[in-house]
Amino acid sequence: PTGGVHCFVDEHKANGRIFPKFGATARVARKSRFYVTNVALPTAVFSGLAFTLFAAQPSEPMERLSVAFTLLLTMAAYKITVAGMIPQVSYETLLDQFLLCNFFLLVAMAVVSALLPQVGHDAEDLADRVCLALL
Repeated sequence: PTGGVHCFVDEHKANGRIFPKFGATARVARKSRFYVTNVALPTAVFSGLAFTLFAAQPSEPMERLSVAFTLLLTMAAYKITVAGMIPQVSYETLLDQFLLCNFFLLVAMAVVSALLPQVGHDAEDLADRVCLALL
Protein backbone atom coordinates (compact mmCIF):
# COMPACT_ATOMS: atom_id res chain seq x y z
CA PRO A 1 0.00 0.00 0.00
CA THR A 2 1.16 3.46 -0.78
CA GLY A 3 1.16 6.20 1.79
CA GLY A 4 -1.02 9.27 1.66
CA VAL A 5 -2.22 12.15 3.77
CA HIS A 6 -5.78 13.40 3.98
CA CYS A 7 -6.53 16.69 5.74
CA PHE A 8 -9.87 18.28 6.53
CA VAL A 9 -11.12 21.51 8.06
CA ASP A 10 -14.52 21.80 9.74
CA GLU A 11 -16.38 23.61 12.49
CA HIS A 12 -17.32 22.32 15.92
CA LYS A 13 -20.21 23.88 17.85
CA ALA A 14 -20.25 23.75 21.65
CA ASN A 15 -21.92 25.96 24.27
CA GLY A 16 -23.29 28.22 21.57
CA ARG A 17 -19.82 28.96 20.20
CA ILE A 18 -18.15 27.85 16.99
CA PHE A 19 -14.62 26.44 17.11
CA PRO A 20 -12.41 25.59 14.17
CA LYS A 21 -11.68 21.90 13.73
CA PHE A 22 -8.74 20.44 11.82
CA GLY A 23 -7.99 16.80 11.25
CA ALA A 24 -5.46 14.75 9.32
CA THR A 25 -5.01 11.09 8.61
CA ALA A 26 -1.89 9.49 7.24
CA ARG A 27 -1.42 6.03 5.81
CA VAL A 28 2.08 4.70 6.29
CA ALA A 29 3.67 1.35 5.64
CA ARG A 30 7.03 -0.06 6.62
CA LYS A 31 9.03 -1.95 4.04
CA SER A 32 9.65 -5.37 5.55
CA ARG A 33 12.39 -6.70 3.26
CA PHE A 34 15.16 -5.24 5.45
CA TYR A 35 13.80 -7.00 8.55
CA VAL A 36 13.20 -10.27 6.75
CA THR A 37 16.71 -10.48 5.30
CA ASN A 38 18.63 -9.10 8.29
CA VAL A 39 16.65 -10.46 11.24
CA ALA A 40 14.16 -13.20 10.36
CA LEU A 41 16.27 -15.14 7.85
CA PRO A 42 19.38 -15.51 10.06
CA THR A 43 17.15 -16.50 12.98
CA ALA A 44 15.47 -19.15 10.86
CA VAL A 45 18.92 -20.45 9.85
CA PHE A 46 19.93 -20.73 13.51
CA SER A 47 16.76 -22.69 14.24
CA GLY A 48 17.35 -24.91 11.23
CA LEU A 49 20.85 -25.62 12.45
CA ALA A 50 19.33 -26.88 15.69
CA PHE A 51 18.26 -30.01 13.82
CA THR A 52 21.96 -30.90 13.52
CA LEU A 53 21.67 -31.88 17.19
CA PHE A 54 20.16 -35.12 16.05
CA ALA A 55 23.07 -35.94 13.77
CA ALA A 56 25.13 -36.71 16.88
CA GLN A 57 24.84 -40.19 18.34
CA PRO A 58 22.15 -40.57 21.01
CA SER A 59 24.77 -42.14 23.26
CA GLU A 60 26.74 -38.84 23.29
CA PRO A 61 24.45 -36.28 24.93
CA MET A 62 27.29 -33.87 25.69
CA GLU A 63 27.89 -33.27 21.98
CA ARG A 64 24.23 -32.52 21.51
CA LEU A 65 24.14 -30.20 24.49
CA SER A 66 27.24 -28.33 23.38
CA VAL A 67 25.66 -27.67 19.97
CA ALA A 68 22.36 -26.69 21.60
CA PHE A 69 23.94 -24.24 24.03
CA THR A 70 26.17 -22.79 21.33
CA LEU A 71 23.09 -22.09 19.21
CA LEU A 72 21.23 -20.66 22.22
CA LEU A 73 24.09 -18.29 22.96
CA THR A 74 24.32 -17.36 19.28
CA MET A 75 20.59 -16.62 19.18
CA ALA A 76 20.74 -14.53 22.37
CA ALA A 77 23.75 -12.55 21.13
CA TYR A 78 22.08 -12.00 17.77
CA LYS A 79 18.88 -10.80 19.45
CA ILE A 80 20.88 -8.28 21.48
CA THR A 81 22.71 -7.15 18.34
CA VAL A 82 19.59 -6.62 16.25
CA ALA A 83 17.64 -4.98 19.08
CA GLY A 84 18.95 -1.62 17.89
CA MET A 85 17.79 -2.30 14.34
CA ILE A 86 14.19 -3.07 15.32
CA PRO A 87 11.88 -0.11 16.01
CA GLN A 88 11.09 0.35 19.68
CA VAL A 89 7.33 -0.02 20.08
CA SER A 90 5.21 -0.71 23.14
CA TYR A 91 3.57 -3.82 21.70
CA GLU A 92 4.82 -7.20 20.50
CA THR A 93 5.27 -7.31 16.74
CA LEU A 94 5.07 -10.33 14.47
CA LEU A 95 8.86 -10.26 14.23
CA ASP A 96 9.16 -10.35 18.03
CA GLN A 97 6.84 -13.36 18.14
CA PHE A 98 8.87 -15.09 15.44
CA LEU A 99 12.14 -14.52 17.32
CA LEU A 100 10.61 -15.73 20.57
CA CYS A 101 9.18 -18.89 18.99
CA ASN A 102 12.54 -19.72 17.45
CA PHE A 103 14.29 -19.15 20.77
CA PHE A 104 11.85 -21.49 22.55
CA LEU A 105 12.34 -24.07 19.81
CA LEU A 106 16.07 -24.06 20.59
CA VAL A 107 15.37 -24.28 24.32
CA ALA A 108 13.00 -27.22 23.78
CA MET A 109 15.58 -29.05 21.67
CA ALA A 110 18.23 -28.49 24.33
CA VAL A 111 15.91 -29.84 27.03
CA VAL A 112 15.02 -32.87 24.91
CA SER A 113 18.72 -33.50 24.27
CA ALA A 114 19.40 -33.37 28.00
CA LEU A 115 16.48 -35.57 29.07
CA LEU A 116 16.51 -38.29 26.42
CA PRO A 117 19.59 -40.14 27.72
CA GLN A 118 17.79 -40.51 31.04
CA VAL A 119 14.80 -42.24 29.43
CA GLY A 120 16.46 -45.00 27.45
CA HIS A 121 17.68 -45.94 24.00
CA ASP A 122 14.23 -46.72 22.54
CA ALA A 123 12.97 -43.22 23.34
CA GLU A 124 16.17 -41.68 21.99
CA ASP A 125 15.81 -43.47 18.66
CA LEU A 126 12.14 -42.53 18.42
CA ALA A 127 12.88 -38.86 19.14
CA ASP A 128 15.68 -38.87 16.56
CA ARG A 129 13.38 -40.32 13.89
CA VAL A 130 10.63 -37.80 14.67
CA CYS A 131 12.99 -34.80 14.59
CA LEU A 132 14.69 -35.95 11.40
CA ALA A 133 11.27 -36.47 9.80
CA LEU A 134 10.33 -32.89 10.72
CA LEU A 135 13.51 -31.66 9.11
